[in-house]
Amino acid sequence: MAEPVQTPQASFPTRIFSGIQPSGGLTLGNYLGALKRFVEKQDEGIETIYCMVDMHAITVWQDPEKLRQQTREGAAAFIAAGIDPARSILFNQSQVAAHVELGWIFNCIARMGWMSRMTQFKDKAGKNSEKRLAGPVCLSLADGCRHSGLQGHACACGR
Repeated sequence: MAEPVQTPQASFPTRIFSGIQPSGGLTLGNYLGALKRFVEKQDEGIETIYCMVDMHAITVWQDPEKLRQQTREGAAAFIAAGIDPARSILFNQSQVAAHVELGWIFNCIARMGWMSRMTQFKDKAGKNSEKRLAGPVCLSLADGCRHSGLQGHACACGR
């Protein structure tokens, strides 16, 4: 009987990726629940990537100028809270084409059975599951896979 083939285990860097929708002013909860911890992670030697997820904000109608302003204000709030652009990556999601491109690919290949098992899909669809709000969920998968270090490997979508 042949010996099993040993495959080398890939080593991925420790990385944090998170985003906040620019749908209004940041709250004390945003600061205590997220931003304060984001700042602390900069000192732990972990690669930190933060994003203003403006594409997620457009799942409902947004005034374009107001959304641009809120995106700038959100980025300024990250910096005011202590995110150092020299130690963390801070960017606007819509300015990185790979997010929407990968989201579109996931939207094309994701099976509804996979989607219906995901909490985020269930939350978005709610009682109106016939709406099939797969777009925002696929975009979230794309966000995570794009920055997970797992490009070309399995990620949350099972591919």
